[in-house]
Amino acid sequence: MSRRPSLTRLLIALTLVGGLIAAVTVVATRQMSVTTQVAGTSVDGSAYRFSVSSLEGKVTPLDAYAGQVSLIVNVASECGLAGQYQDIESLQRRYRDRGFTVLAFPSNDFLQETRDEAGIAQMCQMRGYSYPMFARTHVRGGDQAPLYRFLTTSTGETPPWNFGKYLIDRQGKPLAYFGPFVEPDDPALIRAIESALEP
Repeated sequence: MSRRPSLTRLLIALTLVGGLIAAVTVVATRQMSVTTQVAGTSVDGSAYRFSVSSLEGKVTPLDAYAGQVSLIVNVASECGLAGQYQDIESLQRRYRDRGFTVLAFPSNDFLQETRDEAGIAQMCQMRGYSYPMFARTHVRGGDQAPLYRFLTTSTGETPPWNFGKYLIDRQGKPLAYFGPFVEPDDPALIRAIESALEP
């Protein structure tokens, strides 16, 4: 007689746990798809004041891109979202003559970019990517690169996965953050790019 109430309580507990897991999954998915607008131009500093490492290991000042609108993306070739590589290339080709560039930062922070710099360079060449690709970079955690620390502080958003996108204006101020599941051809991202490119 005492086993039935215990079984009933167990089933209720499992149902509650299942509901909690589903709720957490929904929240996490929404967070990864988030679009954050950065109010005004009150951000102190510029993304273009940083120097980063090229795929060849050379120090590369980002001020070479000052005056352009940039989309800074953390990429990974073994990620399930890697189809976005080609869509990002489409953005590059569509807007580059208007003063736009993608700045791609491979990262193994999510254990999905195991290629070294030479392997990444070879992949880019084989696939015809024309946007700048830099050395593997820590985009979160204790070893977070200074550029990404600036982007995180400026927007309040740290990439929760590969293919997080920061839109940067011509002065290097972050304008918006688009999460990993916001596709490069998403209308909201396209509108933001076109608005930033307006004279």
